[in-house]
Amino acid sequence: MFENFLEFAGIETEGKIASLDEFLAVVDGKTFLDGMYRIFKSSDLEKWTGIVEEAFPQAKGKVRIFGYDWLGRVFAVNIAGDNVVMLEPGTGQILSVPDDIEDFHEYDIAEEADDVLSGGFYRAWLEKNNNYQLKHNECVGYKVPLFLGGKDNVDNLEAGDMEVYWGVLTPLMP
Repeated sequence: MFENFLEFAGIETEGKIASLDEFLAVVDGKTFLDGMYRIFKSSDLEKWTGIVEEAFPQAKGKVRIFGYDWLGRVFAVNIAGDNVVMLEPGTGQILSVPDDIEDFHEYDIAEEADDVLSGGFYRAWLEKNNNYQLKHNECVGYKVPLFLGGKDNVDNLEAGDMEVYWGVLTPLMP
């Protein structure tokens, strides 16, 4: 399991990964693609599950979070359907990804990361911000969220603490 992603990420293991839990232990807290994609630290999962469920009450008890991207979008497994969902604070939406977590990493991230993680947008933001390297607790959020009429462009983005970003947007979400 996850061989393509692990090779893509340059992670060597002492044998094959046999389960999702083993995979998550291997990638625990790691950052990939120059900061575009990250896996939550296992010590932060309970806190972030609470944050996500407060922002998206319809997801309470229905998702298992595992990662996030540079825009502060959280990725989770839909427990009932086993597919990945993306919880997007900037739009206030939950988007369904048709793949399970293994295919999400093996193909979507390892082979289509630019599309899945808005790579061109990320590089434009980096260029405008002197190649600022996000810290593990930071994301690039919308100054004015899209659901409040903000523009989906680089000028409407700023780096900041991801927990603060989610905290500010949660009571405003539609």
